Amino acid sequence: MVGDDSDTGGALHECRFPYPSRKARFAMIASTHVSLLFSSVVACAPLLLVATATAQVAYVDARGREWFQTAAIKNKTWLQVQEVCPTDGVTPCEGILGGVDITGCVWATKDEVQELFAEFVPEMARVESIGGPGYVLPGLFFFGEFTPTWEFYTTFGGYNYMNGWTSTESDGMASAPEVSAEYPVFYGSFNVAALVDVSVPSAFRGVWLYKAPDVFCTSDLDGDGAVDAADLAIVLGAWGSGAGSAADLDGDGAVDAQDLAVLLGAWGDC
Repeated sequence: MVGDDSDTGGALHECRFPYPSRKARFAMIASTHVSLLFSSVVACAPLLLVATATAQVAYVDARGREWFQTAAIKNKTWLQVQEVCPTDGVTPCEGILGGVDITGCVWATKDEVQELFAEFVPEMARVESIGGPGYVLPGLFFFGEFTPTWEFYTTFGGYNYMNGWTSTESDGMASAPEVSAEYPVFYGSFNVAALVDVSVPSAFRGVWLYKAPDVFCTSDLDGDGAVDAADLAIVLGAWGSGAGSAADLDGDGAVDAQDLAVLLGAWGDC
């Protein structure tokens, strides 16, 4: 497929984005702004600054998905992304978008982003939107991993915001989950309920993309390089759990017989 090729000079390959590592990003935020709130974070900032600048993955979730920087591609319509990326949440993208070669990336669904948010705010496994002073820290931790699509700082505080297209669409409106964190107003929010017209671009909106893990190693829940009795015990121990559980291998929001079938089908070395 051929996407937006208006700027291919900075094209990268194998779904790698030209952004600092998550540790380097966190160090920048901590050393310049979070020091106003958390002196302990500032004390650790010099150690974080030595992280390498070669890592391109923003965050690896409990399912092994390697999430890329949402802010790497901005100001595109949902329709432009669709030209390069299938909308089934499974088939990888193929082509260039915004000067970045995203071949091999998967365009995340709304549900997959909600699972990602639940790793920072567990309540997000049960609700689509949450916010308040108690979510400033989770928001700042999130922005320690992901680059904001928009940010503003003053001497006394700052505001971090992220918004991105998912592949989930209905009747011309697409899901665009968002995260925010601001201080000293002290308010943070996580929201997957936001809907935006598919034809409307924004300089503050990116794209939720990830690299899928090896399908067999996804079932290797204890990370020992094999799908075996130990992984079976984890699935059985999590039986009946809801969205956000690593044992929900098929991603349907429940640990049940279908996940057991996935695990047994992947039995053996990864």
